Amino acid sequence: MQIVSEYIRNIAVFLIFSSFITIISPGKKYEPYINLVLGIILIFLITAPLAGVITAISGGTGDFFSDAALRHERAVMAQQIEEAGQAQIDAILETYTRSLTEQLDRIVSRHGFTLHHADFDIDTGEAFGAIDAIHLTVGEDEAPAALIRIDPVRIGAAVNTRGEPTPAEIEESPQIISLKNAISDFYNLSEDNIHVIEQ
Repeated sequence: MQIVSEYIRNIAVFLIFSSFITIISPGKKYEPYINLVLGIILIFLITAPLAGVITAISGGTGDFFSDAALRHERAVMAQQIEEAGQAQIDAILETYTRSLTEQLDRIVSRHGFTLHHADFDIDTGEAFGAIDAIHLTVGEDEAPAALIRIDPVRIGAAVNTRGEPTPAEIEESPQIISLKNAISDFYNLSEDNIHVIEQ
């Protein structure tokens, strides 16, 4: 309210001043020039507050657009940080998996097998790095000539519709059971979560 009263007072003071100038002007021939100058000043006085409002509005719009640009930059930066974090986690998991595979290879070779392939189900949540399950494919090492290898005896193996024993119904060899026990003890993992395929 104070701004409006000051605006009206400025215009009133100017009108009184312009009337005084018109009265003391030296003659009629200078009156159009004086009125031109006084009119320009009056227009400036009337539009100055409006120019301030327009500047405030345009500045606010500029702030709006710069805020939107800043929000977009923040979103892009957050996405880049997340991608970098995911890449870092992937690199850590790759190194960890390589180390686990080397450990598993040593365990498997001690039990007379060769490790062909290994997959680890690794927790990436709260228990980051915990092994949930291990899937491995092993093959038999070449047995020395002095040793005689005895094939496992399958008791009560059922057959499916194709006439083949189903994996769940085939009993595992003692060597595979021994290998699963060793892996279970080493990784503190239930034998039900260790899946061995023998080739």
